[in-house]
Amino acid sequence: MLITRTDIAKRVGVSVATVSYVLNGRPGVSQKTARRVEMAARELEYRPKLGLRGLRETKGLTIAFAFNFPSRSVTHDISYHELFFHVSFAAHMQDCTLIAHPSLSGTRPVKEILSELKARGVDGVLLGSDLTDEDLETLSETDIPTFLVARRHTFNHVGCMLGDDKAGCTRVTRLLLGLGHRDIVFVGLNNRETSQWRLDGFLAAMNDADIEVPPERIISCPYEMTDGEAIGQRLATQGQLPTAIVTSSDVIAMGVISGLRKHGVEVPEQVSITGFGNWNVTEFLAKPLTTVDTMVEQQGMVAMSQLIRMINDPAAKGHEVLVPTRVIQRDTCIPPRKD
Repeated sequence: MLITRTDIAKRVGVSVATVSYVLNGRPGVSQKTARRVEMAARELEYRPKLGLRGLRETKGLTIAFAFNFPSRSVTHDISYHELFFHVSFAAHMQDCTLIAHPSLSGTRPVKEILSELKARGVDGVLLGSDLTDEDLETLSETDIPTFLVARRHTFNHVGCMLGDDKAGCTRVTRLLLGLGHRDIVFVGLNNRETSQWRLDGFLAAMNDADIEVPPERIISCPYEMTDGEAIGQRLATQGQLPTAIVTSSDVIAMGVISGLRKHGVEVPEQVSITGFGNWNVTEFLAKPLTTVDTMVEQQGMVAMSQLIRMINDPAAKGHEVLVPTRVIQRDTCIPPRKD
């Protein structure tokens, strides 16, 4: 029996239009609903109606998703788990084979990774990696279609996908400003490019509001919950407590909240806080977290479709794709107290 989008809609209890939005990688559907739709499509073994041209261009392709980070970092970063889920669904929809290629021994030269994957006969690579100058030189010379995740570099056979992180952080900062906050701290500047883009968005919103941000109100923090917790404790015990905190990730936000509460500072009654990423867990916290949704389900569809385009058209040059972000307002942001 041919499975249709109507069957998926009935299984999930949503409209056919909602199913179409998810399967086409379009924004406007919550992450929770999108995941339910994707799971139902897999369980029902749904396949889109492709013409002969579409089948010829995608069926049988092998795509590698290479995670070139220390294994501990990938294990703790739910965003990559979420992205892999949605990429694997996109591969399923295109009748492609997807293989995971983690760097279990830690970050390695990209040249080694691409050489290994070329030997395995992959047709294209999705690559999540920090990049050295040597890595960039390798990418500029590679003939393997490659699509970078959250890294802003393009070459002849290399494209990239970015979330519109600056705009997302600008909007979430404006949310706090609109609630009446003026003393706002940014937590989470680190060696990730994305943290700098998010800081730029924060500073843009503060500048638009004619609010000067002292250097001590921009706090560096590695991408770890324990580091966020230490900063939360420090903010609770040293100096003037801000009325609001913008963080560069959900994991840092959860750590900061833990640190504040260990010293009796309640969120949001005393301090409002925002995250970035919209991890699934954030809506199930005791106080669901206000955050920026990076539209990871759309990222998965975009990454796969763009990589397949590059594989099927050797003359196609890599280019940058910007995926929109949106603010999800929940329970951790309220107007500041008037003491």
